[in-house]
Amino acid sequence: MNRDPELEKLKIELEKKEAELARAGEQVRDIEDSRRAMLYMLEDLNESAEALKESEGLFRLLSESALTGVYLIQDGVFRYVNEALASIFGYPVKEIINRLGPMDLTYPEDRDLVAGNIRKRIEGGVRDIRYSFKGLRKDGTLIDVEVHGARVEYNGKPAVIGTLLDITERKRAEEVRAFLANITEHATDAIEGMDMDTNIVSWNRGAEMLFGYSAQEIIGRPHSLIVPKEAQEACRERFKKATMEGSVRAETERIKKDGRGFPVEMTLTALKDDRDEHTGFVCITRDITERKKLEEQLRQAQKMEAIGQLAGGIAHDFNNTLNVIIGFGNLIEMNMQEDDPNRVHLKEILEAGERATHLTQSLLAFSRKQIIDLRPVNLNEIIKDVEKFLMRIIGEDIELKTILTPPPSAPPLKLRGGKGELTVLADRGQIEQIVMNLATNARDAMPDGGELIIETEVIHMDEEYIKRHGYGDLGTYALLSVTDSGTGMDEKTRQRIFEPFFTTKELGRGTGLGLAMVYGIVKQHDGFINVYSEPQKGTTFKIYLPLIESEVEKTANTMPAAYPEGGTETVLVAEDDQAVRKLTRDILERFGYRVIAAEDGEDAIEKFMDNKEDIQLILLDVIMPKKNGKEVYEEIKRINPDIKTIFLSGYTANIIHKKGILEEGLDFILKPVSPKDLLRKVREVLDR
Repeated sequence: MNRDPELEKLKIELEKKEAELARAGEQVRDIEDSRRAMLYMLEDLNESAEALKESEGLFRLLSESALTGVYLIQDGVFRYVNEALASIFGYPVKEIINRLGPMDLTYPEDRDLVAGNIRKRIEGGVRDIRYSFKGLRKDGTLIDVEVHGARVEYNGKPAVIGTLLDITERKRAEEVRAFLANITEHATDAIEGMDMDTNIVSWNRGAEMLFGYSAQEIIGRPHSLIVPKEAQEACRERFKKATMEGSVRAETERIKKDGRGFPVEMTLTALKDDRDEHTGFVCITRDITERKKLEEQLRQAQKMEAIGQLAGGIAHDFNNTLNVIIGFGNLIEMNMQEDDPNRVHLKEILEAGERATHLTQSLLAFSRKQIIDLRPVNLNEIIKDVEKFLMRIIGEDIELKTILTPPPSAPPLKLRGGKGELTVLADRGQIEQIVMNLATNARDAMPDGGELIIETEVIHMDEEYIKRHGYGDLGTYALLSVTDSGTGMDEKTRQRIFEPFFTTKELGRGTGLGLAMVYGIVKQHDGFINVYSEPQKGTTFKIYLPLIESEVEKTANTMPAAYPEGGTETVLVAEDDQAVRKLTRDILERFGYRVIAAEDGEDAIEKFMDNKEDIQLILLDVIMPKKNGKEVYEEIKRINPDIKTIFLSGYTANIIHKKGILEEGLDFILKPVSPKDLLRKVREVLDR
């Protein structure tokens, strides 16, 4: 079939057009798709811009409202800081941004540190770092700051962005905590922390030293581990009280790791958190063993002082009474015939008076108020002299041994007191009294016989010796030891033996003043005394007397027992006690003296003024009404500077010293005084 060429052409042209239209449709579809894609892209771009805008707003809101400083550093200056950072350094924001760099806000000594850290982040690639340094405020004050920073890209260049925090108060608090922790750790007191169940959670070095437990041994264990059984209930009550009242302070007992108990002072405090809820306890414990010893010594000293005051109070009147008894007794004895049957009775009266005198002296010696005559004496010589009398005291069934330093066979020992001598400054009679009393005490401790050893030696007390024994002063001492093999004593008795009137003897066998007197004499000689004893193992008394560098004084010959010669001189006797005044007058007049008697100080001055040409000696009682003896003496001395004077008193040494009698070297007689001694002193002063 023949086709029309023109039709064929049109057909071909139509197909071409359809093909072109098809291609055009595809292009339109592509364009539409592109348009829609562009719209999507625009929408995405619009959303991103909004997000960026929102993020920037949120960043600024957070940055400006933050208490933490925020910064951005680039090219060595701050490109951005928030108000908090500017406030930390005391600047307005505008004075920092683009004007100041981190070096301007850093203490000079820390600038290398800050610059190095910034360089590490920018140049070294370190992205994140945290450190602290000293900041410099605008007003020049220093603060502690902590910085956290990171490396970023800003405007195509590296920068550092981060936060800055003022840690001045925190650092101070940390330093305080560290300081307190250091104090706690090095405190000598025990400091233990406990939870609410009273289990130990902290234990300082002081606690380790005090109780003997290491922290590793005791943390986690109950507090009751260091509390004696008998104190457990009281301890529980203290925890309850601390919970209610906040704190409790008490003196109680605790036990060490080895089981030994000891006295403590403890403060228990309940701990609370910020919500006022109890979280545990802290207990500070102090060993008061030494304080208790000192308190006991103080009580003992107060007890002794009370006895001393009692002795001083009764000494004057008692001595006056004894003076009358002994004095008139001696006058009666002088008038008696040798075969008078009453002589034996009078002798008993006089001996009783002597015993009463010794009793008063014992009280005064104990109270350290007896007047003593201190001279350089050889302790060894005193022991040798008294040794022959000791056998009469202790009896034949007790063996006596004396071991003196240096022993006779040894070469001469060069001591501080001289060649081979233990020279001490002492009242010879008082030291003899110590030995006699200790020997008597030893005899009573050995009713079935035994051994008594008296030793002397030289002891040097250094710091180690004093620390080990718990008493003494630095120096060299003569040590007198008296040891018996008797019944001994327990610790409770040993602690009380020096108390006045304390005795373990049955009623009527002792006054309880023997060892008290020994104690008083030793203290009056600036010495020390200690005793070692155990039941059935005997007793040793150790007495320490300071050695001196002086020659021993030669003892004077003993005065004859006979009455001295009298005289015809006129003597003014001023004595407020009527009986003593009469006795003194009778004694002096019996031996030829003319006596003018006065009853008080003013009376004495009046009597002297009336008889000043005749009076050659005045006897003055130290303590009298109206004017005391010293005042009378000074007034009479102005009238007659050459007047001879003797003072008498029954008062204690401290009263005499207060009046200045002994310090001025004036003649003095302590009551009670026997007629012989009175007459001898009167004659001595008149003949001087």
